[in-house]
Amino acid sequence: MASILVLEYATSGFSYWREFRAATEGYAMLKCISRDLSPKHNATIMVSSEIQNIYPIEADRIILINKHENPYIKLKKLTSQFHYTIAIAPAQKLPEIISIIGKAGGRSLGPCLESVKTCSNKYLLYKALRRGNIPTPKTARSTFKLEDILIKIRRIKSPFVIKPVDGVGCIGSSLVNNINNLWKAVIKVKNNTLKNYFIIQEFISGVNASACIIGNGLNIKILSINLQYVDLKPPDRESSYNGGLIPIKLDGNISNTLVEAVKTLKCLNGFIGLDFIISNNTPYITDINPRITTSYIGLRRIINVNIPDMIINGNVDLNIEYDGYSIIKKIKAKKSVKARTLDRFIGEDSIFINPMIALSGIKRGEEIALITANNITIEKTEEEIEKLKLEVENYFNHI
Repeated sequence: MASILVLEYATSGFSYWREFRAATEGYAMLKCISRDLSPKHNATIMVSSEIQNIYPIEADRIILINKHENPYIKLKKLTSQFHYTIAIAPAQKLPEIISIIGKAGGRSLGPCLESVKTCSNKYLLYKALRRGNIPTPKTARSTFKLEDILIKIRRIKSPFVIKPVDGVGCIGSSLVNNINNLWKAVIKVKNNTLKNYFIIQEFISGVNASACIIGNGLNIKILSINLQYVDLKPPDRESSYNGGLIPIKLDGNISNTLVEAVKTLKCLNGFIGLDFIISNNTPYITDINPRITTSYIGLRRIINVNIPDMIINGNVDLNIEYDGYSIIKKIKAKKSVKARTLDRFIGEDSIFINPMIALSGIKRGEEIALITANNITIEKTEEEIEKLKLEVENYFNHI
């Protein structure tokens, strides 16, 4: 039995909820990992005291992070006391957290710092994939100076996508079909990055997909390949990741390319999420996430293995089977929502409410919840997810 410290950037108090729009996903991942670890290992989680008070997460041990407490200092003191630390954080922050774990004598249960730094910067990842002859959309890096932007967009055929190099999900990304919308896209990306540059990427029309992969440092295993619901919008609207279907079947050659893509990065341990676009039976890699991803929330419900236990033991040779299909879906508010309590949903394993609803309320268009359902066929799974969606919407429409 291993002792595991688990943290998630927003839920564990590293960020104000208002500053991190993927927070509902983070809460759901932390809750699911804690549940999956507990049967075979000792799970300790870092949680914001504000969140734990209104929407608690169960674990073998809870370490509360108070509102005015510095979670980075807490992590430095704690990480060496555990066999491993699992860290989930956006690209902007993950390298710093992995660095702290290593310097403080802890062991991160995931890719090494060098790989994390590469994967957390979309332009560095692009160069690494190109060196490995891995299919990836043509990409140019630009500063925010107008003359630089105008030079770089000549290299990429229209339409193109403008993205923050350190983005998470689709936040800050825009599809640019018309040059007149270019500056709006630049302003949007500038407001969603910590860097002084961004990327202009070739738009590839195809099927958005992802892969859940684990590695033990020597070998890797594809746990699932998934369909992604991605809505890429022009600059005046918000692009978004809205969920996905797990699993889908693809041509064996595509799987081989995904494996080669992951192998281009060294010291790959733990869970790795890979995003790609399938066009003309070719997977064009757009992102490699060196951490547990949202797809885990649905995959854990149908896979025949305990994923955290598989990672801890480094056993990538187990035969993978699925019990049907799983769908993940986000629900967005049709009006402003504020609730005094989330007690109705505390024990749920398929509905994960945005804690901001109870902390300060949310506005129209913001996330109410992340839901997941599974069944033996895709059609029945779709029916189950719609029932859950209706249940959540009806509840918040009547409070």
